[in-house]
This record gives sequence, C-alpha cells and structure tokens, in this order.
Amino acid sequence: MVDAFCATWKLVESENFDDYMKALGVGFATRQVGNVTKPTVIISLEGDKVVVRTQSTFKNTEISFKLGEEFDETTADDRNCKVRTNTFNHLRSAYSGVIKINWPHFSVRSPCVCDASHL
Repeated sequence: MVDAFCATWKLVESENFDDYMKALGVGFATRQVGNVTKPTVIISLEGDKVVVRTQSTFKNTEISFKLGEEFDETTADDRNCKVRTNTFNHLRSAYSGVIKINWPHFSVRSPCVCDASHL
C-alpha cells in the first residue's frame, strides 16, 4: 500500500488547517506561516521503513518509521509527540495524480509532481 504513495507531492490547498493548528495550541505567528506555506512532501520506502521528507521555505523535516510501530516525532512547530501509523488508509486518491488526505480535523489536497498514473 505504501508503494502507491512513494512520490513527490506539492501542496495545493488545505481546509480547516488554521483551526486544527489552533486546537493543537500552535501560536498565532506560526499559524500564519503555516497557513501560507506550500510544502513539498517526498514519501519513500527505504527497506522496511517509510520515510517522509517535508520541504518548505519555513522548515524542512524528516521522519522515518515502520508501519504499526510507535515512534517519536518532532513536528514542524517543534512539538514532541509519540505517533503510530498502522496504514495509509487515511490517504484517498481524489483523481489520478492528486491525493486528498483526510484527518479528523482538516484535509489537504496535493497533486503528485511525478507520474502518479498508478494511483
């Protein structure tokens, strides 16, 4: 399942992201930057680990993890948290070359910068 998302993605739009950040306690200035940042996300599979690199003018981050195993993450706004990702089921293909990511509090729509005809 992860292989289908191994590509380079560029954010096009997000919905309710400011409310989501506000609920997490992200400060006003960081939210303003977060709302206008359009990051590039590179998802790859390296051995048995999923690697997610996020690149933007605001900050670059990288996480790597094994599906189903808890790991420590430092978020782009420097919060430390424990994360467990069991599947990529929250990712839904809106149409060929574009993914829509739906989390409980916000959604993101992003086109694939590479060939995504396999989605």
